[in-house]
Amino acid sequence: YGIQYTPSDISSNVSRICDAENLEYRQQVGEHIAFSDFDNCYPWSEIKECNILSNGSVVYAEDKDFSREYNTFIEIPAFYFKRTVSGDTEEWMISGYKHEGFEIEPWFLDENGNVLNHRYIAKYEGCDWRNGFVSTTGQIPYRNRTIDEIKVGCNCAGFDMCSICAYLAIQHL
Repeated sequence: YGIQYTPSDISSNVSRICDAENLEYRQQVGEHIAFSDFDNCYPWSEIKECNILSNGSVVYAEDKDFSREYNTFIEIPAFYFKRTVSGDTEEWMISGYKHEGFEIEPWFLDENGNVLNHRYIAKYEGCDWRNGFVSTTGQIPYRNRTIDEIKVGCNCAGFDMCSICAYLAIQHL
């Protein structure tokens, strides 16, 4: 799935290319539910809301024990990307499989260079709650803290701060 555009021309249109060419996204209007053809395409089809429990296990939104009041994350499956530039035209493509010229999105590499099947990103901004650092709805986000205090809060909860690799991966989607 990909897009093609001309970065130097801000008035240029972004075109969907490859398998994304005829896919649509219709935004929610009023009471109508949003619809996206991408909901049936990997990796979007495998993006899942979940809880990460203190023992490291995962409970998905469709499970009876799921709660948005406890460490709510979004599980994102690994994918590959390719960027090409030809003259003034740029293309960005993603795939669930490695094709010629595609690389694994760096966020899905562990510290030893091994590919991880998925990664997690907090659904909500981190907050102090029940003597811990969590991603939960309805709470005041962590604030008035130094970066070192936030790092300690993340580490004590068993998480890392969001990295530039995570932000770039989300943008590629």
